[in-house]
Amino acid sequence: AKNVSACTEGLITIGCADEVKNRIRILEEGFDKTRTSVCDPNLFISLLDWNECYDKEVVDQCLDASHHQIKELEDSEKFSQKDVECRMIWIEMDCMPLAAAGCPQSASLALEAIRNYGSTRLDIEDCPRSG
Repeated sequence: AKNVSACTEGLITIGCADEVKNRIRILEEGFDKTRTSVCDPNLFISLLDWNECYDKEVVDQCLDASHHQIKELEDSEKFSQKDVECRMIWIEMDCMPLAAAGCPQSASLALEAIRNYGSTRLDIEDCPRSG
């Protein structure tokens, strides 16, 4: 997290609520995991393997079914727009491993990078940690 922490080392948090300090820590950790995944020298090959093996039809079916459920919840006005956006990110993250069911182990680094990216998106949007 050295590079990520360098971005916030001048940030003065004295007097900030623990909640704010915790949020900064979560964002730093998330960015570090995403950076580590994206900068992995083996990621490119893993992404090529992922691109060859993942089942786009499974992703599309998963997203379509979930979008329909989210639309119903949105129309019922039981959830805020933010709740809906967070749920959509969680759904995307849940659909990706399903699409990778037939992928070789060599695609696992790509899937990890996708998960880390999704987790960082959740952190940036200040979504709850559980779906």
